[in-house]
Amino acid sequence: GRVFLPLISDAQLRFWPIMTGVMILLNIVAWPIQMSLPETTASIHFDQPDEVDIQELLRQMRDRGIDAPEQLEFDDVQRVPGWYPFALSHGNGLNPLQWLTSMYMHGDVLHLVGNMIFLWVFGLVVEGRIGAFWFAAVYLGCGVLQNALGQMMFLFSPAPPSLGASGVIYSLMMIAALWAPGDNIQSIIIAFYRVWFVPVPVLILAAFYFLADLGSSIFGGFELSTPLLHVTGGVVGLAVGAAALAMNLVDCDDLDVWSRIHDVSGKQPRKKRPRRKTQEELKQEENQKGETAARLEIFYRSLTEHLADGNPTQAIAVMKQIRRNDPDAEWTEGHLLKLIALLKQQQRWDELLHYSDIFLENFTSRRTSLLLIQAHTQLEKKHRPRKTLEILGKIDQSQLDAKQRQSFVHLVQTAQAKVRAGDLDFSD
Repeated sequence: GRVFLPLISDAQLRFWPIMTGVMILLNIVAWPIQMSLPETTASIHFDQPDEVDIQELLRQMRDRGIDAPEQLEFDDVQRVPGWYPFALSHGNGLNPLQWLTSMYMHGDVLHLVGNMIFLWVFGLVVEGRIGAFWFAAVYLGCGVLQNALGQMMFLFSPAPPSLGASGVIYSLMMIAALWAPGDNIQSIIIAFYRVWFVPVPVLILAAFYFLADLGSSIFGGFELSTPLLHVTGGVVGLAVGAAALAMNLVDCDDLDVWSRIHDVSGKQPRKKRPRRKTQEELKQEENQKGETAARLEIFYRSLTEHLADGNPTQAIAVMKQIRRNDPDAEWTEGHLLKLIALLKQQQRWDELLHYSDIFLENFTSRRTSLLLIQAHTQLEKKHRPRKTLEILGKIDQSQLDAKQRQSFVHLVQTAQAKVRAGDLDFSD
């Protein structure tokens, strides 16, 4: 008998094994349905009767729960269990429905329980990295493909039908071996009539089962058998797992087989695509957004209060706090106009010029008024007549009202007179 029996994985989960549980539940529910189906008849035909071991065939039929007669005639119609048409037939053409239904059927309770233990262990590892939706796609895709290959390989070799989830479980096992070779599976090891509970790496466990069944298939001449169907599922899993890694469809935190090979060889790590966030990470991110929004609401309320109280220094400090929480935050038009007015009132000319520039970069209203304020500040407070004329050149004179025109003409004349007198622009 086999030595390793897996119990549970210590894999770090990004996603809860929801779909793994669903698949286990479907298999369990399918069992009583399968057993409750009424008997039916089926035609059993062999093209090459001389090559068929009748007694072995009858034994296999009984092992699969089929009520086999003592003797079997070719082209005979036999009474079979009701689930027989839904198991994976061999030598009876292609039946796509069976590719799906046979995955959820089992020969007996022990067969079902054993498969569900394996499904839980390896489903945990695979779904933990790709989530429920993609796990369902991988599970169904691998299972259908493995069964299709199994039916096509023996399309002209009649044999009793096969059933069970072990083929797709082997696919999951080999995918887990590629994606998480170092994850440990708490396992029972039976040897020399003794039992040990030890952690076994996924890679070793998968290699043990796959190579054992491959050896059985080789010694059996690759005839139809349970080990050969297991190997088929394993090959499908290897192909799917390797393709997902090659196309960067799954992020294994650099713990997959290829990354470990790169580490050992000293090569540069493969370029990874940004990994999908787990539900827990998305929830934490949502909570952080909520907390940040609450803080920002308090800060904006404080900003408004400081401006209303005539405290531009505190208002500017609060705005810095807002930007620490939200780097994309900008002054609103109303807040900025109030701040500029306070800075002008307190004669803080450099800050007035700075924040009026910010206003002009982001808003179009009050443009003429702000430019006149800047020109007046540059001329009368900063003594920069040339800079004053540069600012005045940005004003559309057709938009000036009478009072603004009067101020505009005065500033132009005064600045030009200072330039003619040889005044230089002062710099800070």
